[in-house]
Amino acid sequence: MPTRKQIRSAISTAIAPVFERTFDYRPADLDPDDLPCAAVYFQAGDTEKDFDEEYRADSQLVIEIWAASMRDIDGALDEKEEAMKPLIAADTTFGDLIAGITRNGFSYDRDPETSSGSLAITYTVYYDEE
Repeated sequence: MPTRKQIRSAISTAIAPVFERTFDYRPADLDPDDLPCAAVYFQAGDTEKDFDEEYRADSQLVIEIWAASMRDIDGALDEKEEAMKPLIAADTTFGDLIAGITRNGFSYDRDPETSSGSLAITYTVYYDEE
């Protein structure tokens, strides 16, 4: 059975070619030299026990992208998400760690005092839990 750490690590590794740095957790502080970067972390989840005594989890996973741009921060963030999409679609089970992944939504967070911002993309991840 996969752990949440294994799932975060596999997704972080899969999207790494798009970014300067990826994290399999949400960092407390970012170094500007790390931009553009992404963090993969779980926000919440539900677990149900099925008839076979297995635990099935439906969890909310977030991939948060940080970037900087002097002109168009939304465009810079969107560009990184578009580059990341095919890497996620290439193996939606991430080596059989999960049963599937579905994109649910997104939200932007822009810092008006700097040229940086973030885009948090939420997914539902389905997997058997220990």
